[in-house]
Amino acid sequence: MKARIVVDAVVPWADDLFLHCQQLIRWVTDYVDLEESLAIGSVAQEELAHAGVLLDLAGCTPEDRDRLIYRRELSGWHPSRLVLWNADDWPATVARGFLLTQGSLAMVSALEQVGGDRLAGAATVIAAEQQLHARHWRRWVEILAHDPDTTELFAASLAAAVAATDDFFGLPGVLPVSLDPAALHRAFLDRVGKELVELGVDVPEFPAGPVGREPGGGAPGLDRLLHQVRRIRDAHPDRVYGICR
Repeated sequence: MKARIVVDAVVPWADDLFLHCQQLIRWVTDYVDLEESLAIGSVAQEELAHAGVLLDLAGCTPEDRDRLIYRRELSGWHPSRLVLWNADDWPATVARGFLLTQGSLAMVSALEQVGGDRLAGAATVIAAEQQLHARHWRRWVEILAHDPDTTELFAASLAAAVAATDDFFGLPGVLPVSLDPAALHRAFLDRVGKELVELGVDVPEFPAGPVGREPGGGAPGLDRLLHQVRRIRDAHPDRVYGICR
């Protein structure tokens, strides 16, 4: 059971967290305000750490992690459509962050129940920090959804982001019964629905159930994002950077 979890659930989820971290980085400098810049930097740093913890659980050595990030072919990645969804402004970024975090909480809640002290312990730590992220995104959902200047824009962004959640739990391979994709999707819908109702936000129509993730994300967005991540490493194959000389 644990081997299946490692191969089929943990690594693709780690990919999502890593890719989302990279997409948030722009807001550390191109920020809404200084306080938010610092907060987003913290969220991004923690998501990078969570991805690392999950890869450790998958049995990855530092060399394995390096290869997975910097040398893996596009076809070896299975990112969700949501993480690659083109969130090019702040309302869209909030919509994506809100949904990704709720999806992560649904996933980590299931992992806590699977068994094994190491897995459960890591899941509990990740859950605590993802709860903080959830509160952060919830605050912005409330602001953007109820500000007359952003209400319509945020509603459109949220609806578009929701449409991209169909494969979040469509993880590759055969999962153990305790990580049933349909059950995870229902738990996700319950979480998001309750949050939006409490905030007085209309709940968009969600995909009825999970579909499988496509290798490479099925879109050019992964290629562009990985190019940004890898270009510094490619320019310095000896891993000696000018700032260190």
